[in-house]
Amino acid sequence: MTTPKHIYPDTAVPLPIAVRISEASRLTGLGKTKLYALIASGDLTKVKIGGATLIPMKSLEALLEQGSRL
Repeated sequence: MTTPKHIYPDTAVPLPIAVRISEASRLTGLGKTKLYALIASGDLTKVKIGGATLIPMKSLEALLEQGSRL
């Protein structure tokens, strides 16, 4: 049985729909500067809510699926 994509592998905790830049950096292994550059180039979507910059998980997944095409 495979684990659904929206569940962390070791738990039954659903993935968040969006994460802060620092968490996106931890999840992808990319630095914050690179993430901000990807946002500026339009390759990564951001959502601003108050002072928080959030990255939708779908945007991170799409970025990783694109891989070396960037």
